[in-house]
Amino acid sequence: MLKMGIISHENFKGKILKAVNEVASLDLEFYLRWYVHESQSVELTLELNHQVDVILYGGPVPYYLANKAAAIMVPADFVSHDEVSLMKALFELQKMGVDLERVSIDTIPESTLRNVCEELQLPFERLKIKPLTEPKVSDDYTTFHMELYNNGTTTFALTCRSIVYDHLVSKQIPCYNMIATKTSIINAINQLNAAYERSKYQGSQIAIGLIKVKSPSLVKESIIHSRRYQIEIHQHLLNYAEKLKAGLTELNEGLYLFYTTYGVLKQVTNGFKEVPDLTALKDLNIVLSIGIGTGNTSSIAEEGARKALLKAEKSGDGHAFIILDNQELLGPLGGHTSRIIVRTISTQLQTMAKESGINVPTMAKLFHLFKNERRYHFTAEELSNELGLSQRSARRILTHLHKEGFAEPIGEEISSGQGRPRRIYRINFASLDVTEERID
Repeated sequence: MLKMGIISHENFKGKILKAVNEVASLDLEFYLRWYVHESQSVELTLELNHQVDVILYGGPVPYYLANKAAAIMVPADFVSHDEVSLMKALFELQKMGVDLERVSIDTIPESTLRNVCEELQLPFERLKIKPLTEPKVSDDYTTFHMELYNNGTTTFALTCRSIVYDHLVSKQIPCYNMIATKTSIINAINQLNAAYERSKYQGSQIAIGLIKVKSPSLVKESIIHSRRYQIEIHQHLLNYAEKLKAGLTELNEGLYLFYTTYGVLKQVTNGFKEVPDLTALKDLNIVLSIGIGTGNTSSIAEEGARKALLKAEKSGDGHAFIILDNQELLGPLGGHTSRIIVRTISTQLQTMAKESGINVPTMAKLFHLFKNERRYHFTAEELSNELGLSQRSARRILTHLHKEGFAEPIGEEISSGQGRPRRIYRINFASLDVTEERID
């Protein structure tokens, strides 16, 4: 049974209890904790870390505060302020006779606001908004609303923060405290539960590797094609596969496939940091490029392996890369080299991924292209090929980045055929608050 902690403001207790009762059929045990002031979320997190498997926060603020304090030690997520919750709140305000064009709004992502305004035919540009991001979690949101109301710009405040709501009420400023719907809470519970189950069984996932054997021109053609030489290479590869605890199959000349499990692969590569020693193979004057993929099915794992192999070949001789679940790229791995794996860590990146409907590893890969490979210009087609997504998904990412100010259209690419011109975007993540964790 999964033990799930929930940390939320006591004002939301009723909604959360209803959601918990509605998912009673799931194999879950809940540990509910309520706070009066959002700063208490850190202490509650430290308390729950050793009691639960995962933690769900009632909103982004307690999650950001706990994450900023480095208190979160188990998988965690938060209930999003989604479009359904915002629409419900705006309908409530409309029933109250509030002029929706003169409302100040905090916390809600700009992309969510734009989508809802488009749906309700409201002029987004007239709204006064202050979206929440982790670096701004300690900003003064009360003053934001008060100044707009006092100078006559707005007549009403919509806030997602209980502490701001209490302050505004004390100042007699008309306001509404928006909370997530029961459906949003249930969806968050289900998603966190599913994510935990996926990670729990990840160790038994399939891992497939592709090894490309290349021989420099220094080796004469007659030697390369001699059966003796091929047998010697094959024997060394069998020994190498044994170090990886994997079975080996020759697909065609110069290309080999090995197969194992995620758990074994992680163990023998020391947590995806290195590959077994290649010295014996280098003595034969050959170079290996290795691509490894993991996944729940052999097709997903093999697709990831082919992409990783392509990356290894582009990066130079003797490199190895891993793609997890056909999403997250790790590498290059180096046996006795100083090479390291770089993983992108950012709650801002996580939030952006969530809002644009893609997974975090894909967004992290895009950031990696920008920062480490200095790739700035993409069409939707180019981005889809690079990230392994459909063009529709790539177009959605570029549109979202444009709305958030991280991309701008700079021109169009005219194809030689009859198709429509492809819009070119320039990506710019320079202002994004992102750190990188280096795994030596």
